[in-house]
Amino acid sequence: MHPYQGYPDMPSTRSAQEVQNATPDGFQATAARVWRECHRILKPGGCLLFSFHQSQTAGWCALMRSLSDAGFTVTATRAIIAEVATSLAKNAAVEPNRIDVIVLGRGSSGGKR
Repeated sequence: MHPYQGYPDMPSTRSAQEVQNATPDGFQATAARVWRECHRILKPGGCLLFSFHQSQTAGWCALMRSLSDAGFTVTATRAIIAEVATSLAKNAAVEPNRIDVIVLGRGSSGGKR
């Protein structure tokens, strides 16, 4: 599918510049860089709140390690039903999962360092 003239013809949309990574260790390292920047600019007493979707345990372990590497502690989580079962993205997944998790983290130093 080419939505416009000159649209890149690539076998994958993955890029070395993205957090998305095919390996847990690669994801952990890249995500930790993102979380470090979030931690750096976080106001004192502030928190990091985001949603995460992953069906494999290795992905969750990499996420938690990346947050810890960046100085965050997860203080709360909340599972939610994310997408309808007929979603093309969910149906195409190797291990489909309809659950996203809202993750709340706080910086170890409470904000800016």
